[in-house]
Amino acid sequence: MLIRERAFVLKTIPYQEGNLIVTLLTEKNGIRRAIAQKAQTSNHPLHAVCQPLVEADFLLNISGGGLASMLQSEVKNFHSEVRFDLVKSAVAAIFAEWLIQAGGEEGLTFPSQSFACFRSGVYWLAESRENLIVACLRFLVCTISEAGIALDPDEFGRWSLSKAATSLLEEVLIGDVWKELNGYSQDVALELVNKLSAWIYDQTGIVLKSLKIALQLSIDTTSSYQLDEKRGEER
Repeated sequence: MLIRERAFVLKTIPYQEGNLIVTLLTEKNGIRRAIAQKAQTSNHPLHAVCQPLVEADFLLNISGGGLASMLQSEVKNFHSEVRFDLVKSAVAAIFAEWLIQAGGEEGLTFPSQSFACFRSGVYWLAESRENLIVACLRFLVCTISEAGIALDPDEFGRWSLSKAATSLLEEVLIGDVWKELNGYSQDVALELVNKLSAWIYDQTGIVLKSLKIALQLSIDTTSSYQLDEKRGEER
């Protein structure tokens, strides 16, 4: 059966002789895995589109319970602003890893909602340069139900958070997930995202391997930026 689906590429791995297995986040059906034949070669028509964070309309051949076959694609956005920025792409990798793990073998429970949140998150990253750690919080909170768990004041009230971190979490929980959140330092966001990831592990056993990398990159980038600012003031 041939179907056309709007999707983001979440992950790509080499497979056998020049093929790629591509994990897609589709708008209507959640996570699908498709094989792109011979797409490892750079001159193949599907090579460029089989890159993480690319958004496209894909023509897939669905058969039985195995992998779909990727036949054609029409790129909508390469999201180069995120893909070629080390810190932003690391944050987006958290989004992708979380949905893949939270969906598990059974797939996503709310695919349209998760797709919309992922899309909003990627576009937000493309336009923003600050508070990237808060973006992790926003996305995880927005899609937390995919892991079969829920956050409420009774739950996070036992996390021994600082007053500022509690305030930030409350604002993320009750407000527009992607609105600008000003007035919170990086240390507050770090405290909260570390507590949230620890709680997720306690509840689900999910370990976000990409989180540590993204947090360290964000810290290093912020420290470098602050150092440059200080040097500029001294001059």
